[in-house]
Amino acid sequence: MAGRCSLVIALSAIAFGAADSVRDLNLNNFSYPFVEKYAIPSTVHWMPIAGKGSVVLKNGSHAFISGGCLDTPSGCPLLKLDSIHYGELDGMPLTSAVVVMTFHTGGTATWRYVYIVGGIAGAPKVMAWLEAGSRADEGLRDVSIDRGDLKVTVNDPAKRQGDCCSSGTITTRYRWQDGSFHQLGQPILSDDPR
Repeated sequence: MAGRCSLVIALSAIAFGAADSVRDLNLNNFSYPFVEKYAIPSTVHWMPIAGKGSVVLKNGSHAFISGGCLDTPSGCPLLKLDSIHYGELDGMPLTSAVVVMTFHTGGTATWRYVYIVGGIAGAPKVMAWLEAGSRADEGLRDVSIDRGDLKVTVNDPAKRQGDCCSSGTITTRYRWQDGSFHQLGQPILSDDPR
């Protein structure tokens, strides 16, 4: 019995240390997959992990300095980390980080990316990422880990109020299965309570 208790305590210590490994990462200075493009997205879609470029954030942002903005980096396109949420996603063995970033074009268009960082203890990595639409066109309103699922809420383009806003939302739940996120059920349409 004492041997069994020691084994349980040892396994708990390993699991606790591993679960905290994502929390210990400096996600403000981390490498993320990214495809530099300037076509404004209008829907939510999952992005491919393999075979694409990446960016390394420095102090929570990455400026795309090229072309006409070499002399004025403040007007350059910018990827900026907005928030980090931690939680347990069903199907992933350890604590995961949900990292939300905004891509600023240098003009009025903006859209967001959501990165899920998790994986094997000691070697966390970006497991999946999605691109939301721009502002009223399925722009990201909220993302959370809810009862083990990833819950994503975006603006409903059918209820848009100009380019910036919508009086409705679309909420979709995703579950991690077989190495990727899969939609659970139908999206839920709601009127904006604001």
